[in-house]
Amino acid sequence: MNDTHSVKPRCVLPGVVIAFLLSACATSPDMRDGLVWQSAPDGSVRRSGGPNAQHFCAGKNYPNAREYGVWRFSEPCTRVGNFSGMQRLYRHNTVRAGQPSRMSRGPLSQPMADKLSLYLDRYPATSLLVMRAGRLVFERYQYSGVPSDRFASFSMTKSVVAILVGIALDEGRIGSLDDLAEQYLPALSGTVWGRVSIRNLLRMSSGIAWRRTEDTNLHERDILVRKMPIAASLKRFDRLNFEAGRKFNYNNANTSVLGLVVARVFGAPLADVLSKRIWRPMGAERDAYWMTDVDQRETGFAYLNASPRDLIRLGQLLLAFGKLDDRQIIPARWVAQLAGEGITGCPFAPGCIFGKWGYAYQTWLLPDRLGYFFWGVYGQLLIILPKSQTVILQTGIADKPTFREEFLDLVRELAVAR
Repeated sequence: MNDTHSVKPRCVLPGVVIAFLLSACATSPDMRDGLVWQSAPDGSVRRSGGPNAQHFCAGKNYPNAREYGVWRFSEPCTRVGNFSGMQRLYRHNTVRAGQPSRMSRGPLSQPMADKLSLYLDRYPATSLLVMRAGRLVFERYQYSGVPSDRFASFSMTKSVVAILVGIALDEGRIGSLDDLAEQYLPALSGTVWGRVSIRNLLRMSSGIAWRRTEDTNLHERDILVRKMPIAASLKRFDRLNFEAGRKFNYNNANTSVLGLVVARVFGAPLADVLSKRIWRPMGAERDAYWMTDVDQRETGFAYLNASPRDLIRLGQLLLAFGKLDDRQIIPARWVAQLAGEGITGCPFAPGCIFGKWGYAYQTWLLPDRLGYFFWGVYGQLLIILPKSQTVILQTGIADKPTFREEFLDLVRELAVAR
């Protein structure tokens, strides 16, 4: 046998081809860390990573508390998993959706899109959506988030309860905002809670003694961990600190009382009321989940968990003064109250609270009366900007500050730009 036939032939590739193949096999640091944005067939843009993703346990696939074995739902390692699916961890009632409304898309200027993307490179938002003139112009998800996730809204829930109060008022189920809570909740008769008006509960001006951190944690743990009924937990805080209506003092229990009032006057759980009066009429595309106490009463102060597209639908409905097509879903005059109509001077006008914000009926007012917003503790924001017909929705897993000056600057731009 000839030796030349015993040697396998070699394929010699040009250097440029080898370089191309090597580059194709290599993975960039951004790709490895999940920082590359990828477009999805549904029009959203997503990535598996985000700022400081390893701090939030990207390497463990963002576990929730049950998977991680640590039942502190604000534990950094479990925030993504917990805040995108709390219905898997706690008791809840379901807010049923119906026939989804069509959501059209439109363009956003490239400079603004670039600014929002740069912001997401620095801020741990799980989703960020923008609607302008009724069209979705920006929709991004980080930390493996997807549109079907039900993100925790935290204290944005308070604003939803306020909307239901307005509907009850319009229908005559609540006679007046100056009615006392005990007129609707006889169990509160003889307590300081019973003698607070609906209006002062809405304005966070009940006068009930409340330590913002300690008592907030106590009230939440009573309900979610100790399995106490909401009304039983309220009895811990039955002491006045100042005359009702005189000043602003943010207090979760105020909204707990409002939630009980709404459920009582409608004769139904809050989740059913929300489904019938808002969720289905506005065309929500997915069921939402609302955490409850041991008696299956929803937590009015927090823990409504919903898809970002449905939350921004709600913002769009408010932008339209509660009207969708020919149907008035939320009373227009109540939307004007939520937006701060008629509020002048301290303690509630913009600039009076924390040196920057104002407060209406469970809604926050932006500086310079640019608009109003719902606000949750870990960076959850639903912002309505009437002048530019813009709605912004952000869900997050952030530590303080949750409404950064950098984002406020972007909001100011979006409030005036068309």
